[in-house]
Amino acid sequence: MKSAVIQMPNMTQLLYPAQGQGGYGNVSPDAAAAAVLALQDENRRLREHIEQREQQAKAQAEQARTKPGTVRMPFFPTAPYYSTRGNVGYQTRFYGATLRSTESDYVVGSEALRIVQFDMPCTVIAINGSAHNTVAPNAFPLGVTPLDTFLFRVEYSTGDKLMTAARLASTCIGNQQNPGEIGGVGYIIQPGASVVLGITPLYAGLRIDVTLVCQEARGPSNYTNTGAGG
Repeated sequence: MKSAVIQMPNMTQLLYPAQGQGGYGNVSPDAAAAAVLALQDENRRLREHIEQREQQAKAQAEQARTKPGTVRMPFFPTAPYYSTRGNVGYQTRFYGATLRSTESDYVVGSEALRIVQFDMPCTVIAINGSAHNTVAPNAFPLGVTPLDTFLFRVEYSTGDKLMTAARLASTCIGNQQNPGEIGGVGYIIQPGASVVLGITPLYAGLRIDVTLVCQEARGPSNYTNTGAGG
């Protein structure tokens, strides 16, 4: 902010005019009164200028505070919001689904759907999964891990897709030893909503389990998860 430069009057000229006053120490009442009025007027203008500058500084500070901007925050680990309400509590709950090779919709290379219903508002923190060969236990092709044996995707009941398309599970979910974190604030789920799990087995004879690690909120019956902690 540039500093203001105020031109102050010459005090000697105000109090002791050079002409018609007979020199120093000989000031007429009218001249003294005029000098006082001039000083008062100058003080008033100075105060107004200072107040104006202060208001401008406050306005600029407020604009800088409220102006949309960006900040750098860690994306991992997942950091969900917590409500500050005294009547809202939280607990961990594991939701999930299973696809077995004995089920009618188990077809190698074809997607099977599993629906997970949520009664409470919650946030998905991580998604874990694994596969087990029920025909030949622990027998997978060389270099293939359990998460390489199926494709996976998640779709919210609103149509919002967490994965834009089915992906090899090893690229988008983890396991309990190394959780597949969602990142950011997590994936917000409202009470009564559901998610569709799309599971595509790539090998025969598998049992595939997928687990959604969730932070479940419990509060008033009308409480919803705003995703901002409220």
